[in-house]
This record gives sequence, C-alpha cells and structure tokens, in this order.
Amino acid sequence: MSRVLLVCSVHRETGLATAAGLHWLLSRLRPDVLFLEHSSTDLSSFLDGSCGTLESAAVRRYRHLHAVELIPVDLPPPDAEFKQKVDYLFGRIEEASPRFCQLDLVNRQHTAEGGFAYLNSPTSALMQSEMQREMRATVEVIGEPAFAELYALWTRTNDQRELAMLSGVEAFARQASFKKGVLIVGAAHRQPLFEKSRLPRGDEPSPISWDSDWELEEPARDADTSPGGHTTDPSALG
Repeated sequence: MSRVLLVCSVHRETGLATAAGLHWLLSRLRPDVLFLEHSSTDLSSFLDGSCGTLESAAVRRYRHLHAVELIPVDLPPPDAEFKQKVDYLFGRIEEASPRFCQLDLVNRQHTAEGGFAYLNSPTSALMQSEMQREMRATVEVIGEPAFAELYALWTRTNDQRELAMLSGVEAFARQASFKKGVLIVGAAHRQPLFEKSRLPRGDEPSPISWDSDWELEEPARDADTSPGGHTTDPSALG
C-alpha cells in the first residue's frame, strides 16, 4: 500500500513560510510522487512559475534536483465571479466577527514565525478548526438566507475539491506503484481531507495509507544544498 503524507502550505511567502522552507522539507521527506493542489487544465502555469505560488517555486526547485512525478489532482480554478463572491463572504464575516479577525491574525503571525513546522502542527489544525467554527457561527448570527447560501456554496466547493483530490491520488495509486507520496495543500484543507480519507468511496478499499501526523523520521539521502552550494538551514522549517 502506498503512503501519502498531507503536507500543509500557504500559497504566498510570509516570514519563515517560504519556498526555500518547503523545498527543504520536501528534500527531507523525499517523496516519489508529488500530488498538487492544482488542476491538470492549468498545470502549465504551475510548471513555468507564472501562477506565482510558493509551492510552484519549491516544487520546481525540488524537481530540478530529484526525480519525482508531478500529479495535479485539484479541480479547475473557479471563475472570477466565484472569487468575487468568496471575497464578499470573507469581508462580511470579518466585519461581523472581531473574534474571527483575531483568530486570523494570530494564525498569520504563527505562520510567519513558525513556518512549515507550525503549518503542519496540531496547533495549526486546531486553529483552522476554530476559525471554521467561528465562520459558521457568524453566518448564523448574520441570519440572511442569501448569505447563508453563499457560505453553503463555498463549503460545497471545498468539499468537491477535497473529494476530487482524494480521488485523483487514489486513481493514480491504482495504476502506478510508489512507496511515498506527498499531497501539498493549504492548511485549511488538512483536517477535512483526513476526515474524508477515512470514509468509504466505492466498493474497493483505498490503495492509500493517508498520513496527516507524519514526522521527519528519516534523514536526507544526500546533502540538501541551495543552488549556490550552501547547506539549507533547517531553521527554514520553523
């Protein structure tokens, strides 16, 4: 059975959460396959770096140094109208809930100060769960049916994306043999993905052993160095 680690990230660099930090982490984990929170229809922007994400920069550097297969498993990106609706959703919640704003601020601070060590910690998972609870409570307090439906649309979209990611990883595992894979996702997807991974999907058992609580249990097989030849500082992990 193939093992797939859920590795949490952020899409834009902040503090210690950098492309260099993610590259160092991947160099320690040494996956055979990298599953991407990116769609196959838009893979070119990930490969050439034009999407501008932290993950793209880290994966392109890792791929340059190590043999690894890249498998996009996300749904196609939403259109501009949906993005505008999501911006409105979060804007209203921030206006209505000082507590959500405080949780979000603390999460951002911890991300900047702790980098990938924080993003992949139980503390981060608890923070994400608390932020989701506060969002739901705020939507109920606002009490507008149209706003509640917008929130439901956002949650349904996330559910569909997470199920697509799980199905994409498992479909690949059924037709290709590998020992260890990594699914790189935004930290908010960690717990929902793990919970969904434990639910039955179809008649066949999952070919994947999902791991959201991994540790750096093995050393790198060779020195992890920057392009300039300097040893990557493990503090980049946080």
